[in-house]
Amino acid sequence: MVEVLASRIVQRIRGLVVQIDRHIRRIRAGTHPIPRQGADDRDAALQPDIVESGRIEAKLTWIASLIESSDNAMISINLEGIITSWDKGAQRIYGFTADEAIGKPMATLVPGNHANEIPTILTKIAHGKRVDHYETKGITKAGHLLEVSLFLSPVRDSSGAIIGAFFA
Repeated sequence: MVEVLASRIVQRIRGLVVQIDRHIRRIRAGTHPIPRQGADDRDAALQPDIVESGRIEAKLTWIASLIESSDNAMISINLEGIITSWDKGAQRIYGFTADEAIGKPMATLVPGNHANEIPTILTKIAHGKRVDHYETKGITKAGHLLEVSLFLSPVRDSSGAIIGAFFA
């Protein structure tokens, strides 16, 4: 969004910033002319909307605490079936740490005789369909079989495009 203000261009910027520590921060900022003697109109300053980012950060912190305090495994994958997030519940159930699981194929959590289920699930997710109460088998890091009941739903990006799935 670009606005003309007092014959100077003021550009508003909205977006997400992913920090090195994997925290996501939403920003809303604008460029504003800096009145200085001898400065040209292209000089600008970035001024973040601190109130809005504070509200969003509080909401994200609250949601993260809900996920982290759950006994259920809450995992997300991309459309290629690669694990993109992993909570403490998943670690307790499957035995893998987040560092061990993130970036690995979902097939890591499925015994070999159930691996053919993954493409079917990913196709449903890619078409925007939820998968409710899917009964299947899982496998832990130690090789123990688990009876699991999954609920999967599509994950969308800010434009509404499906980019993966969340399951618990």
